[in-house]
Amino acid sequence: MPGRNDWSSGFTKSAQKSKFIRNRDVKMKDSEVRKEGNITRAMCEGICNRCIDKAQWRFKYDKYKPLKNVGNCQQCKQKCITKAYRTLCDKCATARKVCPSCVVDMKESNDSWEIAQLKSRTASKDKKAKQEGGAEGEEEGDQESVEMGDEVDGEEPDAEAEDMDEEED
Repeated sequence: MPGRNDWSSGFTKSAQKSKFIRNRDVKMKDSEVRKEGNITRAMCEGICNRCIDKAQWRFKYDKYKPLKNVGNCQQCKQKCITKAYRTLCDKCATARKVCPSCVVDMKESNDSWEIAQLKSRTASKDKKAKQEGGAEGEEEGDQESVEMGDEVDGEEPDAEAEDMDEEED
């Protein structure tokens, strides 16, 4: 029939009898693995720990874009930046003792980063301990309150009974 679209002849995932599998995860060649390793090492040279984490995240999630053209240094104004996500050249950064990416003092940046990491680790451990111990603690607390409630209930009626006896006399 002319003008009729026959969709069954084309390829669609829903029309297949077996599961649709993409062949995206192809094994990388050794040369590609070495090239990737060299890029990751080069991007992490001379920057603070916080910027290293950022760069590794970018590389892990395919957000890393290598620098195509040589960039200008913000301090000496020369075209000498060859690595991506940098604002200062290596010479100016080492002279000022700052991170070439975020332009923060390297020593202070690494110290504050380590402190922040320790705080986040201890906070997550405390949170897990509260969640695990909280369920056990609630059960123990309920048992203690029941025991204490029995003692309090046991004392109160005696006191009321004595008060009633005194009023009757």
